[in-house]
Amino acid sequence: MKQQPKLGLLGTSYQIIDYQGRLLETVVLPTANAELQACLDKGNIFCHGSVMFSRTCLRQVGGYHEGFPVTQDYELWLRISEQYELANLAAVLYQFRFSAGTVSRQSRRLQLAYRRLARHMATSRRKGEAEPPFPQNILNTYPPEPERLLGDARHSVYLHYAADQRDHAMESIMLAQETDPGGVRDVVTWSDWAVAKAHELTDMRHDAREGAKFILWLFEHIPSAASKQLARKAMGRFYADQAFKAYYAGKRQNVLRYTQQAMRRDWNWLRNRGLWAISWKALCRLSTSIISETESSHTVS
Repeated sequence: MKQQPKLGLLGTSYQIIDYQGRLLETVVLPTANAELQACLDKGNIFCHGSVMFSRTCLRQVGGYHEGFPVTQDYELWLRISEQYELANLAAVLYQFRFSAGTVSRQSRRLQLAYRRLARHMATSRRKGEAEPPFPQNILNTYPPEPERLLGDARHSVYLHYAADQRDHAMESIMLAQETDPGGVRDVVTWSDWAVAKAHELTDMRHDAREGAKFILWLFEHIPSAASKQLARKAMGRFYADQAFKAYYAGKRQNVLRYTQQAMRRDWNWLRNRGLWAISWKALCRLSTSIISETESSHTVS
């Protein structure tokens, strides 16, 4: 910050941990000013506990807005962004402890509503217009966007599951259904999201079985007649992805194992040429390696 006088706000990437200190998620945030300015108009991309800003900057923009009972940080970041540059360090320098009672449903709805008000105020200032007055009922005037509520509910499902809080994870699924009744039946969005989170869990726990368990658990609890079919397709894609990752990592035995799992879960992968190609290459290299080891042992004998 001393080297960049135009920099008004500096944050860092962070990790989410559970009550035992076990890692649940690593959040790597954008670092460049241009990207941060664009992202800030859509939501909060700073971890409040890790930020730094100068006293001069804080005084110039007026400090935290006392009219905001929640999301005071986001409203402040918007005002700082209008006069200063923004940055994040890519390094993870903060850990946020997640618990079952971190944010209630009503509190989260209020947060999203006040964020909408903060964005409306920022837009008015940039246009040279007067800021909108504070509404008597914030939830009626600035109702939270359904897609944001659904995204929050899904994220809660994953965090509660990863923290071994299954009851709360199930509550979050029900909240997602209440937020967007059609969402839990959306094949594309839930399947894609489930596979992505399964990969995150696999990388974090270094065990593909953990990711597979998450997919199976999720679709067992989604109230949809197509849950079994969705689970099979999601599991097939998950294992196929793992096979390709194992191939590029040089783990040949894992390639064959994951390929078998993908084809067993979803027969459509039997027609995938790419999967067959890496399986054949992995098998050939594995066979060559075994033959070389055998010849070496005979030579030594």
